[in-house]
Amino acid sequence: MNLHKFLVTGFLVGGLLVGCDYEQTTKDDEYVETEEDYSIEWEDVSVGAKEFVADALVEVNKVPSGNYEEGYEQYLLAEKISGGLRGYIRGEGDNLEKDFTNLFMITSIISHEQFVRTAHIDGNGGAKDRVDSIDKWKPVQEAQLKAFDYMKQLLNDLDVALNKDGEGSRFGVTYYLDGENAVKMEMDLSIQKEE
Repeated sequence: MNLHKFLVTGFLVGGLLVGCDYEQTTKDDEYVETEEDYSIEWEDVSVGAKEFVADALVEVNKVPSGNYEEGYEQYLLAEKISGGLRGYIRGEGDNLEKDFTNLFMITSIISHEQFVRTAHIDGNGGAKDRVDSIDKWKPVQEAQLKAFDYMKQLLNDLDVALNKDGEGSRFGVTYYLDGENAVKMEMDLSIQKEE
């Protein structure tokens, strides 16, 4: 019975919310329904996104710094970028969002590869950050190196798009700039897209 009430209430609230997207206006005693456009244009990219991309590009170009083993530095940076990306993926499906989603997927690949390198030490992921066990870690695999290289390329292209008005050297891996290598990058990294 409670489930039934819950579903009926959900439908009623949903119907009310759908009705809120329309505005009725009168014109010579005729009702005209107009749909409000609440979409956000990415051309109006926030300063935060621009700064985020610029800062991430500076950081990615510093690796390897020599502070830690190169694969671990890649992993640490990927985790930092992943954490910062959360506000830029909004489910709208435009080209810039596809690029930010690809960047998130690349950081996930790098993180996963760090787990794979350390899983024989601790199968629950506890050794990913244990630098005291670095001598027991497996070598960096080609998948991680490839993902990191694509992360550099993608950040470069996003920086050109957002901070340099599309002018500058690029690798062609962004959808936002109609990059000819965006699909190739996804295929190389086995990034699965939902249609």
